[in-house]
Amino acid sequence: MGINFLLAPLYSIYLAPDEYGIIGLADIFNGFVAVLLSLGIKQAYARFFFDYYKKPKDLNALFTTSLFWMLSMFGIVAVVLYFVGDWLFGISFNSPGFSYSKFGWLILLSTNFTLINELFLSHYRNQENVKAYGMLSLGFFLTNLVCILGGVVWLEYGAMGNIAGRAIGSTAFMVLAILVYLFRNGIHIHFKFIKPMLEYGLPLIPYSLLLVAYNKIDRIMIDQFFDLDALGRYNFAFLMGTAISVVQYSVYNAINPRLFKLLSEKGEGYQKEVSQIHQVFQLFMMAIIVMAIAVAIPILQLLIDPKYFPIGEYIGLLFLFYFAQNFYIIYTLPLFYYKRTKVMPFISLIALVGGVIFNLVLIPPFGILGVCFAVIFTKYTQLGGALFFNRVYDYHKLPLFGLTKNVYAVAFITLSYIGVYLFLQFTEAELSYMWLNFLPLVLFGLMAVSVFNRQISKVLVLIRETLKGMA
Repeated sequence: MGINFLLAPLYSIYLAPDEYGIIGLADIFNGFVAVLLSLGIKQAYARFFFDYYKKPKDLNALFTTSLFWMLSMFGIVAVVLYFVGDWLFGISFNSPGFSYSKFGWLILLSTNFTLINELFLSHYRNQENVKAYGMLSLGFFLTNLVCILGGVVWLEYGAMGNIAGRAIGSTAFMVLAILVYLFRNGIHIHFKFIKPMLEYGLPLIPYSLLLVAYNKIDRIMIDQFFDLDALGRYNFAFLMGTAISVVQYSVYNAINPRLFKLLSEKGEGYQKEVSQIHQVFQLFMMAIIVMAIAVAIPILQLLIDPKYFPIGEYIGLLFLFYFAQNFYIIYTLPLFYYKRTKVMPFISLIALVGGVIFNLVLIPPFGILGVCFAVIFTKYTQLGGALFFNRVYDYHKLPLFGLTKNVYAVAFITLSYIGVYLFLQFTEAELSYMWLNFLPLVLFGLMAVSVFNRQISKVLVLIRETLKGMA
């Protein structure tokens, strides 16, 4: 995500909207095939790690077994798609030039080694091994960056340069990383781990497939109802929002191991610490989102080629869905921790059905704007499903909850923005979208000094203590 965001100015120069539409289609295929390559093992490893983290030999065996499984699945999927890939692409996508024989096998390659990279990162993250995590992240990032730059900028191969560059970069770096790890730690494959991991991970397959369909439903609908130019511009707007996702999941990856340990040990004061971590995460991400909305159009006009300027009309609206995603990330944590993964497919199914309905209803009257509104409504449908199952299992009493003020703040900011946005759409008011995009930041600033002043003071104290401890 970081690569896509940092390369956005270059992409806007070297990639026409229809080329960026092809990258959008590649992203759709990447999402679905990733589920088949992992079969839930990547997620299972992240959870089972905490059952063996005090037993180094067993932990190493768990890791190498997971790695062996994922490489084996890659081989099987690659063979199957060699024979049916072009047929599958033909019935799935609306663009004849986007075929498996031309693009698909490269996407499969990069997806596989990106998943393996995530497995390694999960291993080092849960160990709280910052050095190894940072080196692996940075190495993978830079290798991909150089290869994509080579394909898009130096060779000027357009969408193919992006897709092939990513495949070459991810494969080369991760093959080296795998060899280094196995040389240092040896190969210890214990098949006894596979059954319990599959029991945990297999229920996540329908969930993950539905989740991918739900997350990509906006681009799938655009592929079906609009041309490649429209898909490319929308996908570019979505790309700019990945800056929020980078921060969101970086922070979550940092706090997730701590939250799991606190829930496991339930020591003295654990409720207070869990609540504090959650509060910091929510307030920090609210600030990031409102700032991203405010600077989106200035960055667009300053750094991006004019052919992508039309996305300024809806980019702020599109970013609103990250508010719902913040709550969803935290409120699904109990379901994963207590191994209630069987309910996750139902949450995704509810959201997917909602997404299809919202898009079919809103696209005819609103066009691309209808897709943006549908994304927001669909995210809140997904959040509602998570809240429902937390109540079913009585997890809503955990210290992760109880963010009434945050909920009201997000609702007020979202409804205020949408209300003014619709007013501008249906009247001849002269207020530009750039100034409208400052409204969420202004509202959050007012609430920060009036509603959240105590919480923000605690956050500032926590930051000072942390910096002092690091010094």
